[in-house]
Amino acid sequence: MAFDLQQGLSETLVFDVVQLEATGFVHQHRDALERGLHHLWPLDVGSLDALVLEIHARGLAVFAIQSKVGAEGWFLARQLTVVDQQGVEVARLGV
Repeated sequence: MAFDLQQGLSETLVFDVVQLEATGFVHQHRDALERGLHHLWPLDVGSLDALVLEIHARGLAVFAIQSKVGAEGWFLARQLTVVDQQGVEVARLGV
């Protein structure tokens, strides 16, 4: 739905993906999110307080990507399913 990755996705070695609490996420990324609101990013809302409410209203979760190499950042999604190399589900995160 919305994302902010610090580097491209090529050659990325993901260390972990963690689910964040929406209010804490908005507070931590306040400056970037305030600038983005003028461009309807990450969601079409008028304030940071409204952003938190809209994340909850849409049933979204905030996930942070932590990597050893490559992309780091965050994304909004309803759910994240982690699978192993054989495609077997090993974890499911989200609302």
